[in-house]
Amino acid sequence: MPDEGGWCMVKQPRRNMVYDEYVEDCELFDELYTACSPDHFNKVWAKNFPEVRLRKHCRFSKCSFCVHWRGVATSRDVSAFVKADAKNRLKQHYGWAQARERGYYHFKRDRAVKSPEDYISIAIDATDKLNNGLPHFFEKTKSDDGMRLKLHVIIAMVHGSSPYIFLAHENIKKDPNLVCEVLTRVLLAEEKKRGKLPETCYLQFDNCIRENKNTYTEKYVEWLVERGIHKLAEVSFLPVGHTHFDPDQLASRIGEIIKHRNIKSIEELIEVLEKCYTPKPTVTMIDDVLDWRSLVNPDNAADFPVGTSMCRRLRGCTTKTVAPEHMYYMPETSPLHWRIRRDEAGHVFMQTKHNVDDDLWSEPVYHWDTLATRPGGRECHLHESGLKPSDLTLAPRNKLSAERLEELESTLEGARRRVSPDEWSQLQSTLDELKDPTPVDQLPVPEHQWTFRCETDQRNNVVAMPSPPDLRMAPYSIYHDANDQELARDQRRTQGHCENVILMGSFLAYLPDYTADAPANIRNEFWLGKVVELDLDLKMVHVRRYNTSVPANATQGGNATYRPWPKSPKHEWIAASRALCQFLKLTDKNRVPSKMRRRIDNALKVAAMERTSSSQEEDVGTGMEDEDE
Repeated sequence: MPDEGGWCMVKQPRRNMVYDEYVEDCELFDELYTACSPDHFNKVWAKNFPEVRLRKHCRFSKCSFCVHWRGVATSRDVSAFVKADAKNRLKQHYGWAQARERGYYHFKRDRAVKSPEDYISIAIDATDKLNNGLPHFFEKTKSDDGMRLKLHVIIAMVHGSSPYIFLAHENIKKDPNLVCEVLTRVLLAEEKKRGKLPETCYLQFDNCIRENKNTYTEKYVEWLVERGIHKLAEVSFLPVGHTHFDPDQLASRIGEIIKHRNIKSIEELIEVLEKCYTPKPTVTMIDDVLDWRSLVNPDNAADFPVGTSMCRRLRGCTTKTVAPEHMYYMPETSPLHWRIRRDEAGHVFMQTKHNVDDDLWSEPVYHWDTLATRPGGRECHLHESGLKPSDLTLAPRNKLSAERLEELESTLEGARRRVSPDEWSQLQSTLDELKDPTPVDQLPVPEHQWTFRCETDQRNNVVAMPSPPDLRMAPYSIYHDANDQELARDQRRTQGHCENVILMGSFLAYLPDYTADAPANIRNEFWLGKVVELDLDLKMVHVRRYNTSVPANATQGGNATYRPWPKSPKHEWIAASRALCQFLKLTDKNRVPSKMRRRIDNALKVAAMERTSSSQEEDVGTGMEDEDE
């Protein structure tokens, strides 16, 4: 697809590779494509498809397998047989890396979008777009050149929801603590939006050993499963050299929007970041992070000694191997997929799989079996962490080295003449904190204390946070026959609820809210939307709007088809009291099921009677007030 400049990039770096693929298509679809010479192919390309271009430069690290076999395929020193073999290897390699590995990621992402009540998919990655730190100037001068206040920028894409951007100063170390803090904040925010977290969590990380692919991050995800936040968690990594994914797209938008702007304060940066992407990102400044590393491994020993650490070290998570049957089309790689769940006894275990082509997962691995004393001397059962959220503390802020502080003071002084007095005061306050960090015992612990509303664990004395009641529709349901009533009973028995509890991902029929100038002959009897977010505190529902051209869509809407509303606003917040009826999906022809339509019609009649009754009561009350006067 063309980008914002109107250009369309192809994945191949050379024209002859594009031509070779065209020749293959000609052989496969001889009735559709006409064979031609390379010269004619290039002339047609230049004349009729000037917007299709090769990607001249890729800033991401290259895949060693791709680089090696592309070199063989284009070499003049090898035989035609070797070249053909190299091209076949590349073709199969692209099929594995781009179609199957990335396809599995897209499969999980799409599943989370379509069924947000059952799945949540989160992709997390860091980016560095402020090359010279903050304040940021798009025009450099000699006096302000150099590294100013560094900022970590972490992007979390929640598929089917709005993204999150987290900022942190350089006194927050980029390590598993920061990743775990970001993941916790995202899950807490999504729990508030959705009402409850899905049972299955898909996580997509970058192949960074320091932050993601290590014992600490994996054990934190295990701890979430042990605490009952999710029943199943899958952590995946794309192959090295093919890791460009959703957060990188948002990172590119960040780079574009700040390229030609002066940004002199955190407030300005947050305001700019909120405008760089649709849907609007939630931008948060992280001042402190949880200290998971010190809790799980107090001595910070690389080998995780069983006498002091809470778990054993995860071995093999970065060991690169390749099975003989896969050597033809892929390089050595460490396991790209982790699966974490509970066994029948309720103990959490982990399994790994090197790639999506492997048929079987590894043997279950239990790592919560060390002899170390748990916090407070509490009893710890075999294969259990023995930890609870109240054991977490805040990680101490790092103190910058003397060399870095000297550089920072110099670069900020050079930029002083380009900022206002108030902005300079803010920069100095930040510099003072970097020089002399606040002691960890004086840092305020967050109100949530890293505990979720859904959490309950009697053995470890973890008490769930008070949760608002479920959002329910007004009691408008009138069943049109006995079969319809029996259907509701079956739903209540199998799912634990009937349709009056509003669910994420369901279609919601709700009362319309037309303005007075809307013509009566085009008004729908009800509006339709798909639930994308819930606010339990305010009792509001965020819906993706759907539209039909049939006005009497409840009474005579048998042929009414519904499509997502293309104009702005595409989404809206509605009060839960406006909801009439909900159902899981439209029919194959994008219509409301007939039973649901009759139920909506009944609900509209009940709602109309209630409005009439309320109006009469108000009239009576007004008349009595007049008599009293």
